[in-house]
Amino acid sequence: MEQLNRDLPDNDDDHFWVHCDEKQHREMNQRLALYRIRAREFGASALRKEEHRGIDEANLKAIYPPNVLEDNGYFKSYEHKFDWYFDPQYCNYARFQDYQRLMLRNNGEYEQWEDYRKAGSTLEGDQEFVQLWEKLLSNTKLIEFFLTDNSCKFNTHVTHIDEKIPKRKTYYNYAKKKLSIAKEIGLSMHRFVRLHVHITR
Repeated sequence: MEQLNRDLPDNDDDHFWVHCDEKQHREMNQRLALYRIRAREFGASALRKEEHRGIDEANLKAIYPPNVLEDNGYFKSYEHKFDWYFDPQYCNYARFQDYQRLMLRNNGEYEQWEDYRKAGSTLEGDQEFVQLWEKLLSNTKLIEFFLTDNSCKFNTHVTHIDEKIPKRKTYYNYAKKKLSIAKEIGLSMHRFVRLHVHITR
């Protein structure tokens, strides 16, 4: 489990902590703007959602060319209505995946939100973590059934008390929600591979 939850490299790792140049920063802002636009459409009416799903990336770029994105501040204002945002600090560095820049807001529902934010896990890392965690959960269904069996008076009493205690979510919940958002707004693995190759050449 520890191998799937690695922290970001140390601050003195000059190979990783490389600032974006002007071109990289502009291209990143354009990508993030399109993610925000997709997210805004997913929050619209059901009809507009269906219409928007039919628009591929090329057509979306045609509707929102670079000058429109820049003139509208890359639609950063849209983030105020989302329960996530792109971290401004991580947007300064070229080695990050766009997925790593994506953060869930701290609304108090996660156990260690600050640690989750600082971890900066990659898309691949979160996918592996969620898959492993769900595999472990599937292997403990019998134990879970026993603990929640309402035919047992003791367990019924414990369950009744437990329901009154607010449950804070773990990294599994955090990662699963991030992956869901990434899928909705078009953060794809294909894009990450291309970006990494572009940066490291």
